[in-house]
Amino acid sequence: MQPCGTYCLKIEVNVSPGGTTNPSPGTYHCETGTEVKVTATPNPGFKFAYWKLDSETTNDNPINVLSNHDIILEAVFTPTQVVPVVPFGVIGALLAMVFSLAGFAWFKRTRLTDIDQF
Repeated sequence: MQPCGTYCLKIEVNVSPGGTTNPSPGTYHCETGTEVKVTATPNPGFKFAYWKLDSETTNDNPINVLSNHDIILEAVFTPTQVVPVVPFGVIGALLAMVFSLAGFAWFKRTRLTDIDQF
């Protein structure tokens, strides 16, 4: 025996510039037993990674969701290009700056005649 009534299907996107879904992200009320087809479409520079459906994950795209309880469906997108990261964050940037300034100061104080010829 199936329960009567409607359930909520909430569609979310984990990274808003990463892409969108069809139907669009939002909350929908579906009759019990209704099957909803949802497609994830990545934006340029991103790729579709997986769906998070309640506590489960799947790579199916599109995905068919059966309305038999309240559902949260999240599209997860990841960047296709890796952004280089400065080692040690701010500390690494400060160290690089200090060593650059130290090298410049050494170069400025040294005349060409002071450098050994090879």
